[in-house]
Amino acid sequence: MPLSTNPPVPTSTDLGLSPTSTYYIRRLIRQNLDRLHSVVADGAGLAADPFSDMGSVLASLYLDPGEAQQVGTELDRLAPLHQELANRTGSYRKELKELEERIFWLLGFKVKPREHLGTILVVDDTPENLRLLSAALTQQGYTVSSAISGKLALSAVANKQPDLILLDIRMPGMDGYAVCEHLKGQAATQHIPILFLSASQETEDKVRAFAVGGADYVSKPFHIDEVLARVQHQLQIANFQQRLEAQNVTLREEMAKTRKVAQTLHLQEQLLRGIYEGVKLAIAVVDVLPNGKFHFVETNPAHEALTGLSCNRLKGRTLAEVLGKDQVQILQEQYRACVDGGQTLEYECTFPRPDGTLIPCRSTLVPLRNEAQRIFRIIATTVPTPAP
Repeated sequence: MPLSTNPPVPTSTDLGLSPTSTYYIRRLIRQNLDRLHSVVADGAGLAADPFSDMGSVLASLYLDPGEAQQVGTELDRLAPLHQELANRTGSYRKELKELEERIFWLLGFKVKPREHLGTILVVDDTPENLRLLSAALTQQGYTVSSAISGKLALSAVANKQPDLILLDIRMPGMDGYAVCEHLKGQAATQHIPILFLSASQETEDKVRAFAVGGADYVSKPFHIDEVLARVQHQLQIANFQQRLEAQNVTLREEMAKTRKVAQTLHLQEQLLRGIYEGVKLAIAVVDVLPNGKFHFVETNPAHEALTGLSCNRLKGRTLAEVLGKDQVQILQEQYRACVDGGQTLEYECTFPRPDGTLIPCRSTLVPLRNEAQRIFRIIATTVPTPAP
């Protein structure tokens, strides 16, 4: 009768998901990882992450192969659509949001909504430009404020920092370059992305805009779709950087906690080591092997003083390798009784020293259990029995 075998796990390609779409979806997961909430019960399927094998994920979420195939084909259709819209203009924000929610839902995620799209300060000395840009950005869901001069822009930023600034270059009095240099020179405002607006087509002006700290440059007369796309792109970069920094802060905090725990454990280990090596009680740590044998893990100096056997002589060796036949039989019987009984065991014994003398002792065996509740180790403590 042939042995039954589990069917092979389908790959992403087997399920109709191309390598290009797989890569793009992984990147999309990575960019939104802190906004994703799994709707799949624990143990009911694999959770997708930026490094997941999408074939395995879909096969675990959709147990019917035909349904998994349909989902893979659908994801392969949605991924390039999302990429195309993301590379076009900011006017497709609603469609992008719906596509993302659909992609993540098929992968077992619900997307947590962002608290707000962003606040934008528009700075231009032409009122018509202010009205046009403010209306277009507000329609997209941004919170928009405006300033008609460089000095008023600095006052507005000092009062409330925006997430992004659209800044005209050619303004009377304080021009856009000076405003940008001032903001980038302050620690509190240097992180704000600035998108320059200018009617100049000169390369020198564009180079200077980036030199003073500008994040992007749009030429006038501008197209609203282009402005929206560049605004969205810069806010996505800023949002990703903020989330990354927040994750780094959390990681640093966790690392600090880990170091503190490690330091505490090190101190406890030093304390226990001091007790272990300084106590007059003979201690032997013995592993319980799966084959029923026992071997020494470690012994303390008091054990060597009692038995005449050094830790180096015993460490890693079974009882039969270092002790006499009679002694091995006695110890194996007691150790086995401790394992079978599953509780602390005390017994009287004699320890033969290398010179042939016998030392009457009392030993206590304490069993230790692992996570599976199997006894994997015994702590044996021994003290000489006082002469009558």
